[in-house]
Order: sequence, then C-alpha cells, then structure tokens
Amino acid sequence: MSDTLTCEECGREFDSERALHIHQSRAHKEEEDSDNSSEEEDTGEEEGRMKAVFQFNSKKTLYASFLIGVLVGGFLIGGLNALNSQDIGLPSDNNDSGSDRIQFSPSNFSNDPTLGSADAPVRVVMVTDYGCPWCAEWMGVNAIPSRNIDQTQTYQRIKNNYIDTGKVKMTVLDYPAHPNALKMHKAANCVYEQDKSLYGDFSIKLYERREDWLGGRSGADRPVETIRSISQNVGINTTSVLQCVNNTGTTEIQNDVQLVSSKVSKIGTPLFFIGNEENGYVKISGAQTYSTFSKIIDQELQNSN
Repeated sequence: MSDTLTCEECGREFDSERALHIHQSRAHKEEEDSDNSSEEEDTGEEEGRMKAVFQFNSKKTLYASFLIGVLVGGFLIGGLNALNSQDIGLPSDNNDSGSDRIQFSPSNFSNDPTLGSADAPVRVVMVTDYGCPWCAEWMGVNAIPSRNIDQTQTYQRIKNNYIDTGKVKMTVLDYPAHPNALKMHKAANCVYEQDKSLYGDFSIKLYERREDWLGGRSGADRPVETIRSISQNVGINTTSVLQCVNNTGTTEIQNDVQLVSSKVSKIGTPLFFIGNEENGYVKISGAQTYSTFSKIIDQELQNSN
C-alpha cells in the first residue's frame, strides 16, 4: 500500500501513524546506556492523570481540543484537532484579544519558569507547546519555511526592549500536545529548577531541534538523546537533568493546562496574556507581530504607573 508506514527497527508495515507509535513503544524501547536505563520510565499513575486532564480539556474547549488517546511508555500519542488558521498561531489582522480582562493571582505562576526581574510591573504569560511550529516561529526559529515570522524576531525584541530593561517579566505555561512534548516540557522545567540562567537557552534549543525529538512523521522520535545533547550544549549536568525528568511527576503541567482551560474557551498555541494582578490581563492569540505586543505592553506599563 502506498500509504503504509514502516518501522525502521524491524521493517513491519502499519496503515496508521498511531499503530506504528504503539508498536514502537511496545516492541522497541528506547536504547539507553546501562547507567541511564531508568531515564525513560514514567509511572502509569502519572500517565493516567495526564490523560484525564486532556480529556477534561477536550470537553471544555470549543475550538481546540486534544486528541490524547493513549499514553504509552511515557510518550504522548495524539495532537491538536483541526484548527482554523488563527487557532494554530497564524497572525491575522483581526487579533483575538478580548476586551474583557482576565484575572490571575500571583500564586498561579509561583512554580512556573519566569524570565526577568521579579519587580517588573508587567507580566507577559506565554502558553506554549515546544512541538508547536508557530510557537517556534514566534521565538525566532524557522519552523515553517513558507512563513517569515521568525525573521521578525518578536521574542528577541521583547526581551531586549522590555525584559532585559526590567519593565516586563515573562512567564511560561506548559500546554504540551505533540508526541514527546510532555517529556520536553518536563526537561525544560528541570533545567529551570537547577539553573535558571540556562533555561532560556535550553528552551530555545527545544524549539530549534523539534525535528530531532518529535514523534510521528514530524520528527526523528529521539527525545532522550535530544535532551542529553542540548544539556551538554548549554552546559548543564546531563545526568541530573535526565534523572529529574524521570523522577518528576506531571502535576505542575496538569495545573498549567487546567489553569488556561479555566480562563479561556478558545485555546491554541501560542497564546499570551499581558498585564498584572492589579489590573488584570489582556489576551493575545497567535504569533502576532512585535508592534501588536509593544502597543499592549506600553499601555499596560502606563496603566501601572
């Protein structure tokens, strides 16, 4: 059959990507050095909790729902439902920023990676999936050759003009959907816990090397090797990061997913909230331009004076 998928390990053919994933997860476990043989293990209890969260989220959202069918061997199998162009991050002239302000409390972000000064008057919250190509483009990574969003360097300009100058702090919320994304979000959070100064470089490289760790037809399906390689590249202890990934549960990621789902009904990545606890937050959907962000950030800074 022309559409069959072949397992590179054993040569067996399958008629769907899901069937191939299940076969690979059951029949061909990730090959590891013997001293790191436990790095791939995630508990079935954690898998069940994550499945329940995404099932809850799929019922809650109207436009973007997760098709997390099964969690096999610690890998997420599934992805986003078919979304319209703005849901998956495509900028449009009609920005989906709501006029009603959204309220968050400081405790909502207490365990989430945050860049910039804690005293910055305005916070930018980014809801992201490291496997999301539109998120990567917004971060300045060429993940969609037909688009030039990466060339506008929106994130880098926000970092230079607002984060590094102490005007804005940026918090990252986890919303993993792509195959293997859960593991990569856990890895990024582990790096943040161990050395906050390396978190930015590590997370950028997760976007840059999506094709190395993504599962399915989108990538090489080598998450552990990619975590090890990026850790070495940024200069953090590889063993400690992988041990953290293996020993860390999914509670914090579940909390992020549930938090976002409780605030908005239309969810797609990237999704942003800009503001502060006193004045509330404005929502921005999609990989919008720098001018869109700077206009809202400047207004929020003025409101904070």
